[in-house]
Amino acid sequence: MNKDYFFVNLVRDTVTSINVLGKLYLGDEYFCETLENTPRPYKIPGQTCIPCGVYPLILTRSNRFQRILPELKNVANYSGVRLHGGNTDKDTEGCPLVAYNRINEYTIQGTAINELVQKLSAIKKPIFISVNYKVNLEVIS
Repeated sequence: MNKDYFFVNLVRDTVTSINVLGKLYLGDEYFCETLENTPRPYKIPGQTCIPCGVYPLILTRSNRFQRILPELKNVANYSGVRLHGGNTDKDTEGCPLVAYNRINEYTIQGTAINELVQKLSAIKKPIFISVNYKVNLEVIS
């Protein structure tokens, strides 16, 4: 791994008809659970997760949330993509939600955003986030 950069890894592991669940790693260390809108073959605004890829991740002030949050940059056909707290697909419009606990296939709980912002703030090199699917993906209809 390149020591000039720090990587956050979002690994999607469960897909349902309304959302996709995953795990967030800071480097190689597990940090928390994630929940996003379901993947679709075409974008439906506010109802589709972002494409897999590697994106710069920066801490910026969110006008919507009125606080500093991690923002994914250069996501094609999306803007304002942020990691933030929430529990279900109703709490996101394409952004990954972060929480400590996976309750079931449709709910996460216990927002992890405060600790995530704190940990990312301490990193003094460029940060990138890799978004991918786990090899043995679970699909729930």
